[in-house]
Amino acid sequence: KAKPGFGPAWLNLGVQYLKVKNYSAAIDALEKAADLMGGRAEVHLNLGSAYRGNGELAKAQNSYLQSLKLRPHYPDAYFNLGILFLDAQSYPGMSRSEQLNTAISHFNNYKHQMKYLSKDDPVDSYIKEAQKTYEREQKALQRETQRKAREAIKKAAPPPPAAPVAAPATPAPGSAKPGQGTAESTKATGAGSGATAAPGAAGAKPPSDAPAKPAGEGDRATLWR
Repeated sequence: KAKPGFGPAWLNLGVQYLKVKNYSAAIDALEKAADLMGGRAEVHLNLGSAYRGNGELAKAQNSYLQSLKLRPHYPDAYFNLGILFLDAQSYPGMSRSEQLNTAISHFNNYKHQMKYLSKDDPVDSYIKEAQKTYEREQKALQRETQRKAREAIKKAAPPPPAAPVAAPATPAPGSAKPGQGTAESTKATGAGSGATAAPGAAGAKPPSDAPAKPAGEGDRATLWR
């Protein structure tokens, strides 16, 4: 058990809680360590990792930045900041593209501060991951911008003009009305002779009792598939 006024013990206890991912317990221990030995950069570094594991991103960033104030060339602080921005699904006040650029910047600062990178150092793979994700985000933004531009063009385009309506034909002066000549001819033919004109003799079909077929009924239509 850590002594109440012994800062290094609280620091080591917090690190052990971090290893088993008990972030709330780690925060309690490391905050006590920060109260007792707040001038140590590693205290704020570990406290930042505890906050990040607990989903408190802003507090995590502030703790990492505090460790850099105490130790400006602290590689681990830059590395942890890179992980913070790379892994966060979203960060308040930042777009995903801004997050990824920030992560890449911190990873590059880490590499700059390190005198030697071991072969198993994952920083280059993290940078490549951030770059690929950034490129995908940019392409998605371009597609969305193009879609909005197309929608704006459609809304701004004027509606197509209405089809003109043909005016009814005007009969020439002196011309017989439709059916008039046929009726008079039929009447003249039957006058005084008692003869009955044969259907169609005057060129007109007799009226049909069958109802008229609606226009287009029976026409074959092709659907757009």
